[in-house]
Amino acid sequence: MALGMMMVAAFAWPSVASWPGDGGEQPNALEVSQALAQGDAFMAVKAYDKALDAYHRADKLSRHTCAVCLLRIVNIERRAGDLDGALETAKKAIAAAGTNKVLAAQAHLVRGTLLGAMAHKPSDKKLKEAEEEFRAALALDPVQSVGHLDLGVALLRQERDAEGISELNLYIVAPGNSARSVREARAMVANPIRAREPFAPDFAFTSLEGGQVSNATLRGKVVLLDFWATWCPPCRESVPTIQGLHKKYADKAFEIVGVSADDDENTLKTFVERNRMNWTEYLDASGSVGGSFDVESYPTYIVMDKDGVVRYRQSGFGPTVGSELEDTINKALKKPYVATAASAAPVVSAAMPAATAAAVIAPAVTAPAKATTVAVAAAPAGGQSASGAPAPVVPTSNAAAKTADAATVYHNGALGFTYPYPKGWTVASAEMLNSANASIKQSNSAAKGNDAGQAPMSMAARLPEVLFYAYGGDGKNAGSFHAVPSVRITSLESFGAMLTPEVMKSNAGALEKKGAKVISGPTKFAIGDQSLYRMDLEDTHEGQTWVSVIQTVAYDHVLTIEVLAGSPAQLELLVSTVKYSVFADADKK
Repeated sequence: MALGMMMVAAFAWPSVASWPGDGGEQPNALEVSQALAQGDAFMAVKAYDKALDAYHRADKLSRHTCAVCLLRIVNIERRAGDLDGALETAKKAIAAAGTNKVLAAQAHLVRGTLLGAMAHKPSDKKLKEAEEEFRAALALDPVQSVGHLDLGVALLRQERDAEGISELNLYIVAPGNSARSVREARAMVANPIRAREPFAPDFAFTSLEGGQVSNATLRGKVVLLDFWATWCPPCRESVPTIQGLHKKYADKAFEIVGVSADDDENTLKTFVERNRMNWTEYLDASGSVGGSFDVESYPTYIVMDKDGVVRYRQSGFGPTVGSELEDTINKALKKPYVATAASAAPVVSAAMPAATAAAVIAPAVTAPAKATTVAVAAAPAGGQSASGAPAPVVPTSNAAAKTADAATVYHNGALGFTYPYPKGWTVASAEMLNSANASIKQSNSAAKGNDAGQAPMSMAARLPEVLFYAYGGDGKNAGSFHAVPSVRITSLESFGAMLTPEVMKSNAGALEKKGAKVISGPTKFAIGDQSLYRMDLEDTHEGQTWVSVIQTVAYDHVLTIEVLAGSPAQLELLVSTVKYSVFADADKK
């Protein structure tokens, strides 16, 4: 775990009801939405300058009341290494959030994370400030769990182990968290030194020069990991400093490893050769190595000692960075190469049986007084429904429905999919979903019953199944699964399925025959390593409705997320909730 606080879930989803301009009550709502979408499109291709301009334009159009716009700006400032600027912008986001507690909590989390990344020792006042920001976030939005993780790490880094472990335990038992982050939290509970002197995560790659680089090949050396990119101005500015370090420690047990976030290998090679960067370089186009180290801004410098323990982490480049790196390298070189006690700390695997995991963790894991969980509907053995699709995860009673509403997370273990739906929405009951799926089967039987060569069981196995449905507002048309606003998730078993723009267009043809009009797409985007396609339509059957159809393939199932909204601005907001979904490994049965 890197010394900086984790940013994985720092940006949660905003409340639909509180979006500036939702329903048209604020000026320039559509323009704000369009500017945000344009900025997101530039971000997708790493055109950060253009994305920043678009987000600033959205902020201006909103009359500086759009906390979402400001949080987008923070993200770019952080990536560029302007942490002071990002701190100030996050402060503005808190003010812009107004009475929206969820957005205000996000902004507090971001400020805490930035402060944590800037702190280097237990007594650093920035750690105390980070702690205060995380507590403020939890006070505003107690349901979100990442605040417990960030607060726990901040407390452990201040050597307040009992308090920190208590917070981490709250995070571990909360639903919907990634397996990786839970494993890291458990490892810190088992040995808090990992929060203060964390070992570098496992990594291995082939450098531009063709050499094999990994934790094992670097053991016994002091290593400077330089996470950078040719498009990053502070990174380019730092090159002479890195060259000086390379020359100064040429005859020592020291190595520099550059990890570039560029997209194009030729661009990287040209820059490296022109600037005589004669050390190991790696093109991390996928972001996997940077992701392992939780790198969110460039440049980021990480110094590992001979045992692989991270001794220094700095995001951003300034006049003191060179001397700080030298001091850290000198101290690490003097330290003998002896594995520390921390290296033996057990890491709890997500695959461990519960009893084994509990035995590894020294302090008992205590559930919070009011645990928020999502009940799972009864399903046949193997976690599948009768039609073969992964079983829906929905509330089974009114009490469970209230619990699910508090959690605001739908999780399907069979598909490895988690979706954070908006707070306050009504979630369809198991009975409602079963009725809808029965109707689908009945309609299909009626349509296909007279086809002589039809194989009924084969067709049944390939019917789409409604897995999840939730809606906001007064519930008009809820029974027909067409409430506005709403989100419906369906699954279709299709072995070897592939999605392309052409397939999406074909799928949209059925909707167009019913009177819907395609207004944009299909466009491709990604959530982590998961590729998705989006197509937007306008439906005027029962009042004007904007629809976004999003599809992806998960474990031989075509997963379709249909979003219905009453305005283009509301549609963009709801699609943003989908973008905070998590695609992980499916539960093994």
